[in-house]
Amino acid sequence: MTPVGQRVDLAEEARRTLAATRVALQLALRDKPGPSIWLQEARRAWRLASFRTRAWLADRASGDPYLETTRLFCVPTSSLRHRAQLPYGYSPTKHPGAVVPGDWDLEGSTMEEWPCWVEFREALRGERQWCETAWFNSLMSKAKGEDNAWRRRVFEAAAERRIRDYECLYDSMCKYGCLPQHEIAGKRGPGYRPYDVDDISVGVGRTGELLLCQGGHRVEVARALGIKAVPVWIGLRHSEWWAFRTRVVAYAQAHGGKVPEQLCHPDLETIPFSFDCSGVLTLISAALGGEAGAVVDAAPGWGSLLHGLEQLGFSAVGLSADPGERMFLERLRDANARSFRVIDDPCAVDAVCERCAAMLLLRGADRRLAAADERERVVELLRRVRPRHVFLDCSNGYGEACGGRAADCPSPAVRLCAKAAGLQNVEILPGDGATLLYHLHTPTVA
Repeated sequence: MTPVGQRVDLAEEARRTLAATRVALQLALRDKPGPSIWLQEARRAWRLASFRTRAWLADRASGDPYLETTRLFCVPTSSLRHRAQLPYGYSPTKHPGAVVPGDWDLEGSTMEEWPCWVEFREALRGERQWCETAWFNSLMSKAKGEDNAWRRRVFEAAAERRIRDYECLYDSMCKYGCLPQHEIAGKRGPGYRPYDVDDISVGVGRTGELLLCQGGHRVEVARALGIKAVPVWIGLRHSEWWAFRTRVVAYAQAHGGKVPEQLCHPDLETIPFSFDCSGVLTLISAALGGEAGAVVDAAPGWGSLLHGLEQLGFSAVGLSADPGERMFLERLRDANARSFRVIDDPCAVDAVCERCAAMLLLRGADRRLAAADERERVVELLRRVRPRHVFLDCSNGYGEACGGRAADCPSPAVRLCAKAAGLQNVEILPGDGATLLYHLHTPTVA
């Protein structure tokens, strides 16, 4: 062998021995909790301070006043279906809040289908031996490939220790659920400190889909246990999604620091909003009393009511002729994997709405219907779909409805909609705020 070849072999041997020494030291310290506690504490404190400082600086440099990179929020475990295809060794903790172009968000197969994760979940539940999993065998084959007996024993012990750690994680999550990292230490007892400073990290793809970055084993343990939600933070965003978020932020800053309504995406939840649809959805759901069919929103705004209606099980349709509004509507719909339809022509509603349960006109009905072209559009829509219920809001200066008859209501918008839809009864739903929520419907036949 040439001198150059000998030097290369010696360097490789030294590297593998150093790696084994590092692993052996970690195993020894973990078996002696006394001296390892202060080392873990010091290491964790340094990593946590570095992580939070980098995240804070990245937030300030972004120019986005609503960005909170370290914010934790819960997402359904079932929604983390794909994994971000990041370069090997890339850590969101070291680059928090990064904006990354490319195809890292394009992945065909889901995590539930990957054989390695299927085997991992089965082994955790006791349905398969660890020695029957490809993941464990890859660790052991690496250890058995060592020609040095000491290094081989170290790597075999490390592989077995990882199995015990995952089994302990399974037992802990079975008892406490999937907790944020800062809560784990108190639950797992004195002297225990998590290895990581960050929680499960996700990336936001170009369409708004959340893709898993780090924490895959915790997610799969939660999936194996049937845990419905896990806490995550956003480690990176696709450049196309960041461009969309920038447009949303610019709109908010140009309109008093708020968007029109609550945005149904976890990356946009920190942006202030003017309209919270949750109370209105509760009233509408109760008023419909379990009726089925489509619900047409004639003034959908950015779609918060459409998202809520679809979650309640309705077939929702939004009617919007404003191209700017439609852009936000459709991007937010796709980001949340919703299926409601958005159309711009009242004449097209017949093709997407066979049986209409209700129509909504909930964003300043009296103001909208004061314009002749809007009145014509709404009247045409009501005559086409013939809804069994109509909900609209008007300023509370009109007072109470007169005797429950729509024809006697002091609101011109109510009378117009009732006549066009052929509805006779009206009631004011119990709400609060500066508007009244009117409910038009047909008389109940005994």
